[in-house]
Amino acid sequence: MALVSAGTTIALVLVGLLGEWAVRYRERTRDTAPAMPPGMTYPHVRYRIGLTRGFGYYGWASINDRGFRGAPVELMKAPGTTR
Repeated sequence: MALVSAGTTIALVLVGLLGEWAVRYRERTRDTAPAMPPGMTYPHVRYRIGLTRGFGYYGWASINDRGFRGAPVELMKAPGTTR
């Protein structure tokens, strides 16, 4: 069994890092919205699919901390506000 040389190992690590950078760069600069961003949903017992709270995907999709799409919503009303 041949051992992999240190140079080969370093080259493979660099190629892997370059590939990771390329994929992340593409996702940040893409022109069209992705069909379903990875990590946006999870399997839910009752509803089959649930949205991951606090999820953001390069500005294309965002789930607030309450589990709804969009920007965070302030739960406490401002002083002097009638609801």
